[in-house]
Amino acid sequence: NTNSTLFSDFVVYPNPTENKTNVEMYVNESKATFQIKIVNLLGQIMTTDIKTFSKGLNKFEIDATNYAQGAYIISIINKSTLEAIDVKFIKQ
Repeated sequence: NTNSTLFSDFVVYPNPTENKTNVEMYVNESKATFQIKIVNLLGQIMTTDIKTFSKGLNKFEIDATNYAQGAYIISIINKSTLEAIDVKFIKQ
């Protein structure tokens, strides 16, 4: 499947954050499993998780309370299509 719109309208807020940040994304298929990875700019994986989302708007929270100040990448990968999106957020 070459459809590159399986998920869209990706929003991270607040950004920058002091503690927790929210992620919202719209899923265009009835049910999809995603790997969510938080990586620092040195390439170190801070956390990794698997989440299943249903069609429509989905929201989850990232707790960055114990992260050092700096920039991080949220990688979200569709497990069935390997479609991925990376978005940066800043921990203050």
